[in-house]
Amino acid sequence: MKKRMKNSLISLFTVLLLSICGAASADTYDVSITSPSALEGNDMVFTVSLDKGLVGVDDPLVLSWTTTNGGEANAPADFAADSGTLSFATGELSKTITIPIIDDSDAEGDERLQVTLALDSCAGGACSITWAASDTGTGVVEDTDYDIQVSAVVEQSEAISPYNFTVQTVPAIPAFGTSVIDVDFDVIDGTAHASGNDYTDQTGTLTFDNTDSSEVIGVVINDDTLYENNEIFGLSLSASAGTADHVDTVDSPTYGKILDNDHHDIVVTAAASQTEGVSPYAFTVS
Repeated sequence: MKKRMKNSLISLFTVLLLSICGAASADTYDVSITSPSALEGNDMVFTVSLDKGLVGVDDPLVLSWTTTNGGEANAPADFAADSGTLSFATGELSKTITIPIIDDSDAEGDERLQVTLALDSCAGGACSITWAASDTGTGVVEDTDYDIQVSAVVEQSEAISPYNFTVQTVPAIPAFGTSVIDVDFDVIDGTAHASGNDYTDQTGTLTFDNTDSSEVIGVVINDDTLYENNEIFGLSLSASAGTADHVDTVDSPTYGKILDNDHHDIVVTAAASQTEGVSPYAFTVS
């Protein structure tokens, strides 16, 4: 009787153990990879994560990875191509992949590269994985060679206001881009003076990003009644300290010309008549 009960308990324990092992073998891990950004000349770091740590297994979960061109960025010109493996031991939740980004001198705009994952082994076959969103992380390389350019009409009558300066990044920041560029501006005197009521002074900051790569600064021109020469004034730009590393050149200063529209009346006077023989006959111009 005791022997039979002992055998029954052993059988029950075996069933429970098999049940636990079966549950472990069916365990699924959700794998995610980030989509980071980095300036040229810096490292781009992708983070690969599991939704939970491995439990009750001896072998690690191993993922392989490789860099691929993301559509714009290409190795070796833009980044150092690489590949490798990530090994998650019991309890480990995240690992990183570091890709060196090349600092070139081309004004090419933000570009993308990718890191693609694949499963090598999952705890010696004791588990499986799913991808949280994708097996690929897409990183954005932020260009450090944007040009800030200004265009304006060469000259404009003082009767027309505002006098528009168009400021833009060249190239434009693409829709997927993560670069944000702040540019400080100041309207400056030439022969025209804000204090002389020729125009209204302005200062401020323009922000360029993937939704807006062009801005217009409208300077109010004052239509006075003074007779004066045509005059010039300008727009001065500088990249803000926090985003100067995105910018290669700044078109500054750029000048515009205000054309005067006020004229003196020319009056000519002379004697109504003059006796023949009296000379000269004088005309006065004023």
